[in-house]
Amino acid sequence: EEQRESTSRSRILLRPVKLSPSLFRAQLMSNTNHLAIEHQAKEIIGDLFEALPATANAFSKLQQATFTKGALDVKTKEIIALGIAIAQGCDGCMAWHNAALHKLNVSRAEIAEIAGVAVEMGGGVALYSAAKALAGFDDFGAPD
Repeated sequence: EEQRESTSRSRILLRPVKLSPSLFRAQLMSNTNHLAIEHQAKEIIGDLFEALPATANAFSKLQQATFTKGALDVKTKEIIALGIAIAQGCDGCMAWHNAALHKLNVSRAEIAEIAGVAVEMGGGVALYSAAKALAGFDDFGAPD
């Protein structure tokens, strides 16, 4: 059984649990821990992709094409993606891109500035999402 401890201010122990879609949505809506959200989102998206393999394949190709170095480097693309996720209020997207940015050694200060730009672009909804994204980045611990 996979276990890992969050390095956030409120330490939690995560164990993968298979939830019904309705329980998953209820828990996701009340959960702000991005480690847990990322894990749960991967599980439920995996279930969807099993049901829709052609869609999964197309989306995976889109992701790979988008998040490769081009005129913009991958870090810049992930920064843009997190800003959009915040402005749209997508917890799963915020968790996913926070995880990617954490692996790219982005600092908490950079995440805060990304959140600030998203708030300017998204208004009140983005303000709440920005607070969740910054707190969620902390769930991954200090970058190496």
